[in-house]
Amino acid sequence: MKYLFKTLAFIFCCLSLNLLVGQNKYYWRAYQFDGYKTHELRKVVVQQNGYWTIIANINPDTAYYWQGGLMNITFSGEVLYSQFYNHPTYSNGDFSLFDGIETDAGFAITGFMTGNWGSNYSMGSFAVADESGALQYSLSFDSAPSSMSAIEYTTDGGYLIVGVIVPDYPGTSPYYQQMYAVKLNHQFDIEWERIYNDMGFSYDNYLTDIMPAPDGSGYYLLGTVKWGANADIILLHIDHYGNPLNHHLFNINGMDQSLRFIPTPDGSLLISGGVQGELNISKGVVLKVNEQGEIKWVNQLFSATDIVGYIGPLLIAPDGNYVGAGAQRIVGSPKKNDVYIVKLAAETGAILWQRHYGGNKYEYCYDMIATTDGGYLMVGRQDTTLGALAYLIKTNCMGLLSEPQADFTFSTNANNLSATFYNQSQYVYPDSIDGGHYIWHFGDGTPPLQTQSSAPITHNYPEEGAYYTALYAIVCQDTSIFEAVVKPQSGWGTAVGIPQTPPFFEGGQGGQQVVVYPNPAQNLLHFTLQNTLTPPAGWSVSLFTPAGQRVLHSVVSPVGTPATAGVGTPATASIQIGHLPVGMYFYTVEWGGVVLARGKVAVVR
Repeated sequence: MKYLFKTLAFIFCCLSLNLLVGQNKYYWRAYQFDGYKTHELRKVVVQQNGYWTIIANINPDTAYYWQGGLMNITFSGEVLYSQFYNHPTYSNGDFSLFDGIETDAGFAITGFMTGNWGSNYSMGSFAVADESGALQYSLSFDSAPSSMSAIEYTTDGGYLIVGVIVPDYPGTSPYYQQMYAVKLNHQFDIEWERIYNDMGFSYDNYLTDIMPAPDGSGYYLLGTVKWGANADIILLHIDHYGNPLNHHLFNINGMDQSLRFIPTPDGSLLISGGVQGELNISKGVVLKVNEQGEIKWVNQLFSATDIVGYIGPLLIAPDGNYVGAGAQRIVGSPKKNDVYIVKLAAETGAILWQRHYGGNKYEYCYDMIATTDGGYLMVGRQDTTLGALAYLIKTNCMGLLSEPQADFTFSTNANNLSATFYNQSQYVYPDSIDGGHYIWHFGDGTPPLQTQSSAPITHNYPEEGAYYTALYAIVCQDTSIFEAVVKPQSGWGTAVGIPQTPPFFEGGQGGQQVVVYPNPAQNLLHFTLQNTLTPPAGWSVSLFTPAGQRVLHSVVSPVGTPATAGVGTPATASIQIGHLPVGMYFYTVEWGGVVLARGKVAVVR
């Protein structure tokens, strides 16, 4: 059955809730639309021009009906537009989407819609939307109840769509599910349909993913075939007309279920899914197989007996290792499901790192892509007590939400004109497989020093002077810079825990400090020197962005009450910061070439 949309059959939705957590570049976000309680993000179709196009589904109430559509979301997480589609014929019918690809004119998408048999049975669907997301064409596969899970271009310009069908309905029960594939030509006409119910697998089988065979002989289909209480993952090789060429079964641990697969650079296939073992506990699974169906390695994730979950989308990392995503939870824990991302070694499947994100709700990841800035984008849903929010997480190449923050303190030795630097940087993780590194520029013409160590470094300067020393903290594609003026002849510095006795403290008073307040600050920032006999004139105060750009420089003179009977009193100077944008800044306070204080301050409104 075909439907041609001569008018735009979509729904514009108003965004009412948009939660953002994390820093600007990396974050998680949850979306909710006015009048809708259940939302999910299913597939990232396009990444271009500063935004992602994502297949999504929404439901006005858990008792009502799904509407599938497209969302355009910027790389910073803002929704540009969203369009969702009604069922073409039934006002109370589902129109749900699971997969899609970009076309020359827009998008080809697939899923299911409510069938002619009532709300309990669906029929697989194929639809076309233009570049703006407006639905132009729809086709349903209505020979029997069905649902489609994946779509792929064919070599002749058409489409191959796979999923599941109940071919015996409405005949005599039981109604077993069978693996199902449909081939469309470039004009969306059905060229052939194939139900794989003649291969000896007679009990509830289905297909979950598809890819072209690397040798051009046809396509690989990934699915699950059930054997009573057990199930196997099946890799089915078909020709261009849907005829089976061969197949391989993988029995991992009881009830094995497939989700996704990808080709690897060494000619193998990487398969993901879940397994249920003897205790009926679901484990995420990733296996690597060759084209002959021989297993190279298997990793059953979540080895602890009380942790369950699955692995779905897979990627090849830039270093040739593999990244998978899905969900996990600890049985009985109030945290419930967390979105899970893991990096695996290509040769052995060993875990290189793993992260999980979520709160006290059920979070799921349905798709993941590599982002243009070297990180990962995961999409899915976050269940609530009333439904679910659309859920999105953007991480760096380590699967983290943090950006590096370069920072150091130092001490100097006037006797040999040396400075010892103490690396105080955060979020660099140099000991991790994808961790960062440091570059020191000492400002005296010597070559930069690159290192993964955060241990103290001592550098000898050639002569007296003021040297602008910079530390670069580099993680993935992110760089943070911290810079300070070092005067090795001064004998002073800023090292934490090193007693300082600046020359303006009369009477040899040591251990003095500059107190900076309030923090966070709005309009005025105050610097108070505690217990001084003679307030120093001509403080140099500077503020820098986390990227190392100086945005404020002011020379001030602290003012305090006169000291009496040799007892010091506080002296305070203030600067205006009301003109600075909201954010985090680094400050330095210098006097006479000596750094009196340095630290961080937040500007708020």
